[in-house]
Amino acid sequence: MNARHGGHLKADVARWLENRQEEIDSAFQYLAMADGERSANVARVYRRLAAVEEKHAAFWERRLLGAGHAIGPRRPSRRARWLGWLARRVGAGVILPTIAAAEYAQRNDYLVTRRHMAPR
Repeated sequence: MNARHGGHLKADVARWLENRQEEIDSAFQYLAMADGERSANVARVYRRLAAVEEKHAAFWERRLLGAGHAIGPRRPSRRARWLGWLARRVGAGVILPTIAAAEYAQRNDYLVTRRHMAPR
C-alpha cells in the first residue's frame, strides 16, 4: 500500500520537494553568474533565467501547498552556494558547464513528472 499525504502519494510530494529545491538552486546560481559576468548583456540573460527558475519554484510550491504540505523559506543548497561563490569570484564561465549539465538532466525529471501528473 502506498502512503499518501493530502491525497497524493508521498513519492509525489518527495519528488515535488526535490524539484522545488532544484529550481531554487538554479535561480540562485543564475543570479550569482549574473553578478560574476562582465558583459552586461549576458548578465541580463542570466537574470532572466533566474526569474524563470523562480517561477518554476513557485509552481512546485503551489503543488505542495495544494497537497497540504507546508513549505519553508527558499534556501539554496550548500552545493548551490558554493557554485555561486565560485561564479562571483572567478566568473560565470567556470560553472556554466556544470549548470548546463544539471539543466539537461532536469529536463528528464520533468518528462517523468508529466507522466505521473497525467490524468489516469
